[in-house]
Amino acid sequence: MINDHEHDDAPAVPFGAWLLTQRDAGGFVGQLANAAAIDRAFSRSSDVDAARKWLQANRASGDDWEALEDAETKWMAAAG
Repeated sequence: MINDHEHDDAPAVPFGAWLLTQRDAGGFVGQLANAAAIDRAFSRSSDVDAARKWLQANRASGDDWEALEDAETKWMAAAG
């Protein structure tokens, strides 16, 4: 049987919701989480692609992009 679902291996918790739980994480991931928490344009239900678009719209720095990569890795690892 062919599986048409592109993100079946993605964690059950949306990336946006998970990121907002990382506000006390410290480092760049914590800073990214804090920025997302205060921006009404950031959605708790966003996936990583939506978070990338959010960063792009906010003209993010290199550190922000690195933080997003780190956050994505941690989010996937948390799903086990």
